[in-house]
Amino acid sequence: LQKGLTLMGTGNLVQPLDTFHCRVANQAVEQWKIQQGLDPSLEGYEYLRDLPDWSFVDRCPTPSRKGQIHRKQADEAFIRWVAMLSQGTDRGLQQLQGPTAQEVGDRGNQEAEPAAALHQWNPKSPQQQND
Repeated sequence: LQKGLTLMGTGNLVQPLDTFHCRVANQAVEQWKIQQGLDPSLEGYEYLRDLPDWSFVDRCPTPSRKGQIHRKQADEAFIRWVAMLSQGTDRGLQQLQGPTAQEVGDRGNQEAEPAAALHQWNPKSPQQQND
């Protein structure tokens, strides 16, 4: 099947208007690229991306874009949250399991500590206080 319309009785193939329009536009773009000394086979903005990156001349990297900065900040916040969650989980497990045998032996060798010092209060983080 060919894309297009046939005229009744003539058998001639007529191209739809949108196909004709695109073909004319593509030819105009190719001619402009040739006039600019560019490769006509490149599409879109590729010819701009193929230009050399001169950011190395001033010996500093190109600045990060907004999306890159946002993703980096989100990743750092997530890493901080995971570390805080891990520390809280470790503290909770230690409190549930009680003192280990080594800690009990160490306490026997030291002077008796007040009961308040054994069960220290762990304040909530600022994020947990809002909950």
